[in-house]
Amino acid sequence: MKYTKKEIFSIPNLMGYLRILLIPIFVYLYLNADSIGFYLAAGAVILFSALLDFADGFVARRFNMVTDLGKMLDPISDKLTQAAVALCLATRYPLMVPLLALMLVKELYMAVRGMMRIASSGKVHGAAFMGKVCTATLFITFGALVFLPTIPLFWANLLILLSMIVMAITFIYYLHNFGKDRKRRPCVRIVKRAVLLLLCVFGFELIFLLVGLAAPFMIYPKVSAETVESFDASSLFEEQTVEARAKLLAKNSDALDERIRLMQLAKERIVISTFDIREGDAIRDMAAVMLERADAGVHISILGDAFSVELHMGGSALLDAIASHPNIEVRLYNRVNTLEPWKSQGRMHDKYVIVDDFAYIIGGRNTFDYFLTDDTDKGSYDCEVAIYEEPSEHSSLQTLYAYFERVWKGGECEPYRNSAAIAEQKEVQKERTLLAARYQELREESPHLFGEQDFSADTHEVSGVALLANPIHVYGKEPILFHQLCALMKRADERVMIHTPYAVLNSYMKEELTEVVRSVPNVSMMVNGIENGDNVVASSDYLYNKQSVLDRGVRLFEYQGGTSYHAKTVLIDDDLSVIGSYNFDLRSTYVDTELMLVVQSEGLNQELYESMQGYEESACEQLADGTQLIPSGVTVEALPFGKTLIYHFLGIVLQAFRFLA
Repeated sequence: MKYTKKEIFSIPNLMGYLRILLIPIFVYLYLNADSIGFYLAAGAVILFSALLDFADGFVARRFNMVTDLGKMLDPISDKLTQAAVALCLATRYPLMVPLLALMLVKELYMAVRGMMRIASSGKVHGAAFMGKVCTATLFITFGALVFLPTIPLFWANLLILLSMIVMAITFIYYLHNFGKDRKRRPCVRIVKRAVLLLLCVFGFELIFLLVGLAAPFMIYPKVSAETVESFDASSLFEEQTVEARAKLLAKNSDALDERIRLMQLAKERIVISTFDIREGDAIRDMAAVMLERADAGVHISILGDAFSVELHMGGSALLDAIASHPNIEVRLYNRVNTLEPWKSQGRMHDKYVIVDDFAYIIGGRNTFDYFLTDDTDKGSYDCEVAIYEEPSEHSSLQTLYAYFERVWKGGECEPYRNSAAIAEQKEVQKERTLLAARYQELREESPHLFGEQDFSADTHEVSGVALLANPIHVYGKEPILFHQLCALMKRADERVMIHTPYAVLNSYMKEELTEVVRSVPNVSMMVNGIENGDNVVASSDYLYNKQSVLDRGVRLFEYQGGTSYHAKTVLIDDDLSVIGSYNFDLRSTYVDTELMLVVQSEGLNQELYESMQGYEESACEQLADGTQLIPSGVTVEALPFGKTLIYHFLGIVLQAFRFLA
């Protein structure tokens, strides 16, 4: 067949080409997904493709642009998209394999019959009603599975089975429709109506899920007058008697060592709160010490974010070996519930470790090798602070305990599996044996981490400690923590240095940052260069909105050290250091639980300043005219064309979802 230039480049056909180009973008995002940001981005691509699928037919009919090429292109783009998504989902859901097999049989039959029709009539027939129904059903199912990767397996399999039923009915419909027997038409009409009803149910469920996912966060809550009045940055440490010392944990391996060093001293209690846990050497070393302490009678509480923990460790024998110990309790914050999608975005992003009543670690590190080993090829730079305190009823450690208890008992946390039956499973018993052997190896390999410890060495005297926190509920949050940080920064006399992996700001946050710049002579912010960033949603948004950040007058640096930079720190003048889990983005401001620790200590401040300056030596300052200052010895790697295209594309498409970035 020959097509005119006008047919080839008609608007509906261009939409079809774009849908095909979206396929590798989706595959890249989904197969590399290890965070909610990647899954949201992959889901947004599918949603955008579905909207294009609806739009191309509407435009073609409304503006008389129906072409034979378009009639072929539309189902081809449908089938290629469906196949790509199904193949990706098959890596997580085994039931996708028979659906793929059914899809293959159906499409092969359709292709053969379609070619026979073209050969006999010389005409190209567009997609039939039932074909559109099947396509819409698959998009609904695929969209739900992509947007909700931790959906319970029962519900995932139910969605897949319903899709298989619709596909089978559609196949039967086509078998009937290709025949010439008019007596079969009433049967076809009944099938049409039944499937249309099923599609309406699917459509309602999709709308229910999408509205529930987004609605609680689309309007940004404002800072209340009560919040403004209750926080006085000038009196943060008034009437506070502190007997504490602080140690900066800037090196990943030092952070792991300090966890082991503290936990092995525990006599009564260990608390671990983490956003994410994954298999690896770090968690095995920690688990070995925890199980030994639990055997000695120490009670251990582990609190994790349900989305991240179940995504990466759900059903893990290692996690079962920990959770099934009678002295260890594991709870997960905000498990995904498809019947309550409006709660599903709330994440528990706090990261800290508390040991008895004498020490804790707080910062931005998750609990796996990426953050707790020094392998720069597979890791990320981060920052934490360890606080050692004399026991006191009003110590910052007790404040942190109280915060933990509020989250632990707040109604959003559910126990992970910890029944006696799990403890008797062979795989779990095997893990226990391996961890016991690993504990002995640790004592032999690192004897300096065991026994009595001197916490005065390599630490700094502290004159004040204050814990700042977001609300702990799962809905859209008042930006309390961001307000408190800005109030502290505005009181600086000389300098404010901000290090954050990402900068995703709305108008309110930009206005507050502008006020900080007006109040303080020297304000700088360092973020990951997009070449190093590990959050595709945040990086895409930053690239799209970068100029608006520069327009606020802040000195903006992009880290180009070749490894992701994950630290969340704020340096204020020469005595205040703020370290914790808060990113300067919309998710940390309005969606997640977050903690930042404010420490008044000139010694810690100086050490943190030197650490931050060391990273900035590998950072390029971004200028308002679009150029950058590249330090001597720093090489800025060119972003591959394909990745650049993806980032620019997502920067535009994801503006509708940036409140979840």
